Amino acid sequence: MLISRFIIFLSVSVAFLSCRENIVPDFSTSPVHEEHNVSLIKITSPAYSDNWFPGTRHTIRWDVEKSISKIDILLYRKDIRIMTIAAGIENQSSYDWIVPANLNYSHHYRIKIADAVTKSTADFSDYFYIIENP
Repeated sequence: MLISRFIIFLSVSVAFLSCRENIVPDFSTSPVHEEHNVSLIKITSPAYSDNWFPGTRHTIRWDVEKSISKIDILLYRKDIRIMTIAAGIENQSSYDWIVPANLNYSHHYRIKIADAVTKSTADFSDYFYIIENP
């Protein structure tokens, strides 16, 4: 009985494995074209899960890989623009901002910095928190 089960198991295993082919896909002729969309602006602050409190001053910081003379700074909650923090200001790689007291508490805020002239070059910060003062 045990031997017959083993033979059946072995037969099924061999049959199953013999149906499999060792196919390795060839991507060398694939028509896929990669496009690299490297942002010329990189926001460094706020960082992921930073806690900012209403009424407190924080410095928004960014790096610019190319000369961009004027920028816009916008506040988003999820994908909805909440307010313009600054518009058409000189690019100094940082901006001090006092968090308004009337903002809803959330962990879905992020900053967008964009080229004020072309509007096409932009970056979003990581999500950060605006929470109630302890």
